[in-house]
Amino acid sequence: MMMMKIKTIIIIIIIIIIIIIIIIISSSSSSSSSSSSSSIIIIIIIIIVVVIIIIIIIIIILFLLLLLLIIIIIIIIIIIIIIIIIIIIIIIIIIIIVIIVIIVIIVIIVIIFIIIIIIIIIIIIIIIIIFIIIIIFIIVIIVIIIITIIIIIIIIIIIIIIIIIIQL
Repeated sequence: MMMMKIKTIIIIIIIIIIIIIIIIISSSSSSSSSSSSSSIIIIIIIIIVVVIIIIIIIIIILFLLLLLLIIIIIIIIIIIIIIIIIIIIIIIIIIIIVIIVIIVIIVIIVIIFIIIIIIIIIIIIIIIIIFIIIIIFIIVIIVIIIITIIIIIIIIIIIIIIIIIIQL
């Protein structure tokens, strides 16, 4: 969904640039050479403004994605804490039952074993979560870089076309 919105925004901006360029070229072709130089300045200013707008949009999207990642991390940490609390409560109940039924040595062995398993499970969960978050962040950065490069290439092509048309 986010990629479709970005593509739509870029297409709208490109269409606006093309319309403005066509209007300026048509008006500059009917005027003198001094007005054509001023129209070049206007075109350059318009392109600069559009580039700034695109960069701002990309920064906002990146910020929103990072904010989403932070929220996901916080939610995951809260879930892990809740799981740990539940596990600790279960362990305490198990300890009480075992102390009543079995001797102290067996109880200690069981507790140590359960705690080690819980620690291993928690460490594995945390590693998997961190790995997933890093992959998502890398993908987001790559997509944003690709979009930025495409926008810059399109702008350069438009500038070259404008210069060629003006020279003609």
